[in-house]
Amino acid sequence: MNWLEYIRGVIPAHRAGALAVGVTKCSKEFLEKHFTRILVATDKDKTSWCNYEKDVLSVGEYLLEKLKDESFKEKYFAEYNKIWKDMITKCQELRKKDFAQWTDEELLKNYENFLYQSHKNYALVFDIDGIDVVLEEKMRKKLKEIMKNFSSSEFNLKYTILTTPIDVPYINKEELMLYEAALEAKKSGRINKDELKKIVDKYWWTSLGWDSRQENDEKKYAEKIRSLLKENINFDKEIEKIMKRKTGMTKQKKDLKEEISFDKEMDYYLEVFEIYAVLHDYRKEMQMKSISCFDKFLDEIARRVKRTYEELMWLYPEEIILLLEGKEAPFGLIEKRKEDSLTIFTYGEKQEFLGEEAAEKKRKELFAESEKVSDFSGIIGSKGNKTGNVKICFSAKDAAKNIEQGDILVTGMTTPEFVPSMKKAAAIVTDEGGLTCHAAIIARELGIPCIIGTKIATKVLKDGDLVEVKGNHGIVKILKRKE
Repeated sequence: MNWLEYIRGVIPAHRAGALAVGVTKCSKEFLEKHFTRILVATDKDKTSWCNYEKDVLSVGEYLLEKLKDESFKEKYFAEYNKIWKDMITKCQELRKKDFAQWTDEELLKNYENFLYQSHKNYALVFDIDGIDVVLEEKMRKKLKEIMKNFSSSEFNLKYTILTTPIDVPYINKEELMLYEAALEAKKSGRINKDELKKIVDKYWWTSLGWDSRQENDEKKYAEKIRSLLKENINFDKEIEKIMKRKTGMTKQKKDLKEEISFDKEMDYYLEVFEIYAVLHDYRKEMQMKSISCFDKFLDEIARRVKRTYEELMWLYPEEIILLLEGKEAPFGLIEKRKEDSLTIFTYGEKQEFLGEEAAEKKRKELFAESEKVSDFSGIIGSKGNKTGNVKICFSAKDAAKNIEQGDILVTGMTTPEFVPSMKKAAAIVTDEGGLTCHAAIIARELGIPCIIGTKIATKVLKDGDLVEVKGNHGIVKILKRKE
């Protein structure tokens, strides 16, 4: 069986289970071609999230064909928008609730209802994983066909322009608010608390991740503003740059379209690309707000059953329901799940392997002969060439601790918490990521090479390996293995 494997920081069983069951159980409600199975393997300090390759390709191909039908597209994205808005509204309601006021029966009912709603949302927005893989391949192939008389460097330059979204991503919008608050603080000599509250209200969720529950608060944003004030930043210039980004990208793409003469097929791919660039942000916001609500549920359940939040994070949602029903839950499996586990989710059902069984299953399903690899390729996230020593970091915490100036940051994926470490890195290489992923966006802003979607970077590289990141060609070349 072929899996698309993405390695990241440890994802506890509750979070992995809620997402994987939702996707494999409910995606058939939205798509004729849907996701049938997902594999999740945890090994002490990292988790491998694996999508079934056949599913990813069939969903991507199916959607790219169906979205050509205007009536299907209108109906599909209307449903997308409604379900997303309903989920965001539900999360806002739950954040204001005092769960301690609920009876045990009410807590169980509300947990089950929220789990059901989350399952449907997780399933719907997982279509992005199919679109990312298939659309990138089709766009690149089509552009090469159109630009067959152009040089490789010209192709890569224009491809980078095409794959930079027109819409301003939430990362830059959050940054804009911080720059504006810092500029006001610079002029007045103090940080405006009302502005801090506005930033928190809008972006408290951006620091969350599948392996992290630390939310942004006023204290954290105040520290960021103070840090910005210590740097030699022209805030007016940076604010203007972000404000003009959308207009600038629109013009660049319009000029490029006229220069190269795109056909209807290429125009269609670009239209879908821009839609899903926005949906990436929708998904991130919905998923992070939902896991924050789940955390709130687990905190309250832990208090009632006299267990810790950390223990409950290693129970699957259906096991949490057992607890709420007054039944026994498999607490004895927690340490085994943390140490060495592998679970295959198929149509919402799970098959779990632990210990040596899990290790053997991993060797069978995910084995890669990393020592034989001398170079590998991915998607160009940001141009440029850099040579440096590899530092593999599966979480933002790892990166903050280990990345030094000039290192090559190698990770499964990046999140906003990686940014301080990304600023130190000479280049970035990731296992996963599509054309609109966080790593690509930030690397372009920083002006450093970035290769995304390699699928194997964290498996074939080791800390200390000397590599050349050829951002202009999408290639990582291993120059010398660390002995």
